[in-house]
Amino acid sequence: MKLLLENWNKFITESHNLEHTSMDISDEAQNYPEDPKLAVKKYLLDNNFKVIGIGQGRAIIRLDVDKVAKIAFNQNGMEQNNQEASIWEKTKSNLLVPIIKKFDSYIISSYADPCEKNCEEEIEIKKRDLKKLLSNAGVQSLIDIHNLTNWGIHNGEVKLLDYGS
Repeated sequence: MKLLLENWNKFITESHNLEHTSMDISDEAQNYPEDPKLAVKKYLLDNNFKVIGIGQGRAIIRLDVDKVAKIAFNQNGMEQNNQEASIWEKTKSNLLVPIIKKFDSYIISSYADPCEKNCEEEIEIKKRDLKKLLSNAGVQSLIDIHNLTNWGIHNGEVKLLDYGS
């Protein structure tokens, strides 16, 4: 019971902190329109977050050995998170890295190790099934599946980890 309460308290604290972080990085991005990604990265690093990557609309930070947060810092990031959460809920496919929880401005996802060049053959094999899966889930753009950095190894399997654009 004690462990359950500790985990619940950690979850509540983490959720509260990430919601505030989302607002802060959104402000940083707006305050530095000439290079919003750099402003977001600087803020996160200055606040001791483990930054995995920053895209056009969201920052990915490592929460622990099993989880990452994809935090939106603009409307594009919000849309990416919404799409990713929607696709996961519709499919729960073993071709995708799972979404654990969706919040207003961020999602918590399982962590996946980066794919290296040795994943390319397996990715090519999975692309056909993934195209069909995503198309059936209503995804208009399938550009994510062509970028090696959008793939990772989760539970020993190659899976798409970024399916939000």
